[in-house]
Amino acid sequence: MLHNIYFAFIYPHILYGIEIYGNTCLTYLDKLTKINNNLFRILKNRGPSVPCVLLYSTYNTLSPSKLHTCQILCLVYKFLYYKQLLPAVFTNYSTLNSTFHLHNTRNKHLLHLSPINTSHGHRSIPFKGSLLWNNLPVYLHQIPTFNLFKNRLKSHLLSGDK
Repeated sequence: MLHNIYFAFIYPHILYGIEIYGNTCLTYLDKLTKINNNLFRILKNRGPSVPCVLLYSTYNTLSPSKLHTCQILCLVYKFLYYKQLLPAVFTNYSTLNSTFHLHNTRNKHLLHLSPINTSHGHRSIPFKGSLLWNNLPVYLHQIPTFNLFKNRLKSHLLSGDK
């Protein structure tokens, strides 16, 4: 029952707008992560010695920083494969490398990274989304449906914690 209460009342608040507020300084996001970790410990009746990774895997969810990564990558996936479902603002969100080259290249499935000189630019969603997408394993790029992509991405991000 506590599992259902968490995912009904708390998780949506963490998830809402995380693509934007997840770009904040790590010290600000760290406060949310600590509160979430303590909440999991209370819900599972565990002490501070229990690793957070075990708590997140028990609930089959991601930490706020990993949720931020997951949501941005889901946005990039939608941009690449379901562009018609996104608002018009996202039409020039990013560009594939294949549009810059007239010949076939190894990195045609990767997104083009424009040179950025500011820390604000490095935290922008288009740049960060392109960087995260380019660092994903190729098998995740080729998944045909969004739900399958989201599930495999979540598994990939969870396995990175172990």
